Amino acid sequence: MLTASDRDLIHRHAYVPEQLPDYVVAVTDAEPFLFHDHVLFVSGGTLIFVGYPLESPFDVERLRELLELSVKEFQPSLISLMTPSIPSWGRPRKRAAGDAYYRLSVSDLRLKSKLRNMVTRTSRELVCEKGTALSDEHVRMIEEFSARRDIEDPSRYIFARVPAYVSRTPSTALWSARDGKGRLVAFTVAEYGAENYGFYMFNFRSGKIHIPGASDLLLHEAVKDALRQCKRFMNLGLGISRGVTFFKKKWGAEPFISHETCLYKPRRSFLFKALGI
Repeated sequence: MLTASDRDLIHRHAYVPEQLPDYVVAVTDAEPFLFHDHVLFVSGGTLIFVGYPLESPFDVERLRELLELSVKEFQPSLISLMTPSIPSWGRPRKRAAGDAYYRLSVSDLRLKSKLRNMVTRTSRELVCEKGTALSDEHVRMIEEFSARRDIEDPSRYIFARVPAYVSRTPSTALWSARDGKGRLVAFTVAEYGAENYGFYMFNFRSGKIHIPGASDLLLHEAVKDALRQCKRFMNLGLGISRGVTFFKKKWGAEPFISHETCLYKPRRSFLFKALGI
């Protein structure tokens, strides 16, 4: 579990969304821990190891040592690791393709004229409103988006938990874009639970009402909110796909830290060794 001082340290130093306890707990129901400058989450026999140190520089050899210590401490049957670089340790069951987090510098953001004109034009067609809870209309949009064939089951699971995450987390903000008839066109969930970072968490768009620039307008509002809250950066999340990466680069976001994921299933003999048996 986390103490008040643990949460304060995480608040001051978090820079990737998986370091935010309220977000991960809402999505996984796991219990958070602060473990040697890293945030971990434990649910049953599964250990989610966020391999991004809060204060110290990343060191892949140190991460390998901490993985061994975590096996001894928590005795997991499954380890899900996310990290800038996978260490030489154990026998990975599954390893995903690498990616990177993209971020904007909030204080000196200067939109290119084409993007600025699009945001201005879209603001004449849509009204943005800030809220704190998702309505049935928002939930239906999430369900419609999740029904797409290109959405994988893990993403569907996370999307289904978005309403609970927003309702239970005071540091989130919900930005909704509506047309002249009051219809929901798109919405964005942003997170401001870290001292120096805002986080662009989720963006959903209507499959029936298409207004060019709606997502840009919502991101613009989220970034302005980050500036009002004196954040230094806005983490726009992973590249994910060519289209998503293009959107983030269009805004001037740059990759600032790599991202790899890996699953381990510690062997019984390995567990015994970690326990000194």
